[in-house]
Amino acid sequence: MGGRFRRWTAGGFLAAALLLAGPPVSAAAPEPAAPTVVSLNVCTDQLAMLIAAPGQLLSVSALSRDRSLSVLHEQATDWPANRGLAEEVLQETPDVVVTGTFTLHNTTTLLRRLGFEVVEFAPAVSLDDIRANIARMGELLHRENRAGELVREFDAALEAVAAANAACPRNDDKPGVLTFGHNGVTEGAGTLQHAVIEAAGFRNLGARGGASGMNYIPLETLLSLRPDLVLIPKGFEAPSLAARQFSHPALKALLSGVTSGAVDGALWTCGSPFTAQAVETLAELRRKVTDCEDSGQ
Repeated sequence: MGGRFRRWTAGGFLAAALLLAGPPVSAAAPEPAAPTVVSLNVCTDQLAMLIAAPGQLLSVSALSRDRSLSVLHEQATDWPANRGLAEEVLQETPDVVVTGTFTLHNTTTLLRRLGFEVVEFAPAVSLDDIRANIARMGELLHRENRAGELVREFDAALEAVAAANAACPRNDDKPGVLTFGHNGVTEGAGTLQHAVIEAAGFRNLGARGGASGMNYIPLETLLSLRPDLVLIPKGFEAPSLAARQFSHPALKALLSGVTSGAVDGALWTCGSPFTAQAVETLAELRRKVTDCEDSGQ
């Protein structure tokens, strides 16, 4: 009787000690699963495609397959395409929806009311914006390491351009360049095109006099600025009123300084790691304009 009592007492003391000590210490809690995501915007499409893990991205916008807007138009066919409808998102039930700040407000408002997490990305208008958006997408998708790789590759490409420009004997010579689009639209300060032009070593004549954003420049003003290079879009051959200035005799007289489709529009329609390729392309043109090719650069 006494032995059984002693055994019970020992067991009782052990149980009491465990209760006082609290729950057993376990291994580190498992990390939360990476969230699934649906993208409704052509710019967030590309960031998500570059960063998401396999199976994490459920669908991308239909515009992601447009070669004029998306560098990844071929890869985009690997994912279902959505039309930005709330009904499509409801069927896919993602953990998070990513889109642009100017995209589908009716859809995003409804999705928020239904309890979906909707994260909006502002358009990149600077190279720092590109870095920030890459990092933000990486954090959102729990893919910070992948995002970091992309930022490092982006910076390495830009540093290579800067080094090549610095090696040019005429490095201080910044030729003037002007984008000249349909209906005479050009890009001034505060645009991604402006940031790319400056990073390539040009002066953006579209930012003359503090002009910012997209603005209209008459052909007469363009000629008076005497740009070293005029960038016009590719594929203007189809007759249209918006493109008639491209065939003007005065512009044709500058033919040696007019380049059609030099920069793939998709490279700077959205700010992405691919925007570094636009900088590289313009930097090559700068070296031609400044005769730096003869120096072996």
